[in-house]
Amino acid sequence: MKLALNVHIEDEYYDDIKIGVIEITPKMAKQYLSLMDTAKEVKEKTHFFFRLCIFNGDLTYIEDTDAISTEIENDYIELDDSINLNDIIDTYEVRTEGDILNVCEDSIYWDTYLKHTTIRIYTSELSRKYLESIIKKG
Repeated sequence: MKLALNVHIEDEYYDDIKIGVIEITPKMAKQYLSLMDTAKEVKEKTHFFFRLCIFNGDLTYIEDTDAISTEIENDYIELDDSINLNDIIDTYEVRTEGDILNVCEDSIYWDTYLKHTTIRIYTSELSRKYLESIIKKG
């Protein structure tokens, strides 16, 4: 499933990054769900737990929503299969560092920093229910 996720930027003057793009296969969705199960187990054992943070570069941030020819009104949209993510990434990728997958018990999201800055960028969340639907669609 090819997705474009809304991006939130913790800087009032910088807004060049528009979306994060990723293709989530059923296998990846299963891995994310397994991590969510682990997060849930840890939370049940301690009340100090907030989330698992894992270095992960699965998602790419891009600077131009014209590349996908649509506007994201909610947290994310499913992209048409005809869209070539590799071409979009080659043209519009924004350099980032410290890319993290944040795993909560019922959702995941990514965050990062714009390369050589302190500008933090993070995506909207994907729910457990949505990841399960990717697996069902096969």
